[in-house]
Amino acid sequence: LIKEIIARGHELASHGYDHTKVNQQTRVEFLADVKKTKALLEDISGVQVSGYRAAGFSIGRDTPWAYDVLTEAGHLYSSSTHPIAHDHYGDARAPQSPYKASSGLLEAPVATATLFGKRVSAAGGGWFRAAPYALSKPLLEKAAQQITGPAIFYFHPWEIDPGQPRLTRASAKSKFRHYLNLGKMEAKLSRLLANFSWGRIDDALFAG
Repeated sequence: LIKEIIARGHELASHGYDHTKVNQQTRVEFLADVKKTKALLEDISGVQVSGYRAAGFSIGRDTPWAYDVLTEAGHLYSSSTHPIAHDHYGDARAPQSPYKASSGLLEAPVATATLFGKRVSAAGGGWFRAAPYALSKPLLEKAAQQITGPAIFYFHPWEIDPGQPRLTRASAKSKFRHYLNLGKMEAKLSRLLANFSWGRIDDALFAG
């Protein structure tokens, strides 16, 4: 699958090996995970892996050393922040546009838009599944206008798999978030791909 991704011209980036949030690891543990994953991906693909995204957008004020670790491991950029107020992640005061960390690494937050003085997500994932397309499209357009740099959108592979097994032990809230509108996701993504111009994050950040 990794080789197929490269063959089709996509960027290959790292999402970590154990999917443990950065703020639940020590600096040493995080460095080991980052290095292990980067080396594995590069060995399989034969290309440099420049980008990194932390599990659960978990790089923030309580992990000031995370960017130093990513720089030490050889990454050039991170897209590990979602600058909104949320019960699991985010900082509504964090920058919305790409910025350089003290280590020199570039952080590129996923897309948010400011409406009536409040930030809302325009970045995809559960937000995109939950909202009608008539709302998602103008939100992404507004984010692209407000952000200096690329408006970064994401989704998970399981979000286009409505036939996936159903978990029974998760909370009602978690199950609602996870399974909401799975059957509509692929069609909405097709519309999104047609309505906007898309590219690789590394090209958007560093080309030219």
